[in-house]
Amino acid sequence: YSHPTPAELLPYCVQEQDAGFDTNRVRAELLADAAWEAPSLQNKSRVSGLPTRLLLTGGTGFLGIHLLAALAPRVERVYCLVRARDQAEALSRLQEAAGRYGVDVAWSDRIVPLVGDITLETLGLSPEKYLEVARETDAIVHAAANISYILPYTEAGKPNAWGTRNILAMATAQRIKAVHHVSSMSVYGATGSLLGLPVVDETFDIDSSLDLVSLENGYTRAK
Repeated sequence: YSHPTPAELLPYCVQEQDAGFDTNRVRAELLADAAWEAPSLQNKSRVSGLPTRLLLTGGTGFLGIHLLAALAPRVERVYCLVRARDQAEALSRLQEAAGRYGVDVAWSDRIVPLVGDITLETLGLSPEKYLEVARETDAIVHAAANISYILPYTEAGKPNAWGTRNILAMATAQRIKAVHHVSSMSVYGATGSLLGLPVVDETFDIDSSLDLVSLENGYTRAK
């Protein structure tokens, strides 16, 4: 919320009305954030077979804690990336989420809390820990996101975009691993309604709706 009070919001609205909305600026920002030189995949082995060690993000959220409960009994280890001051607090946050949402999690040493942050380079892990996790994990389940419909793109959208980029970097570190990215229908925003399309499917060219996305909230822009 960049203008949290009516007194601050009114001058901003007047200014925007006089200046007009600059869709080109929004388009340029989104395209710039999407431009990313992915790490090279050459001379790297690919994980084969069913995954046995996972990296899970978003474990303290509603969906994430359900994923943890479902996945932990089926694999050898689940690394859970959690924003916290230390590992004990990270575990506590996971347990609090399980209690809050009424999820029965089989807690054991196969669930390994990791203190980190998807928006930070190397996920906020030390270089040594980053390489260890990249080497040990077979797949990544990425369910972390800021889902605020109020915060602007710079505060909600960009962290989602950068966080996903950091996860893809982890997926190519040491060994090439599958990424299971949990997203939402907001990847299309209100495109269907604005263009009068009864159906928007996976073959739709998202780039053709960039100017429409500029009218969306920060969360949808990140999609």
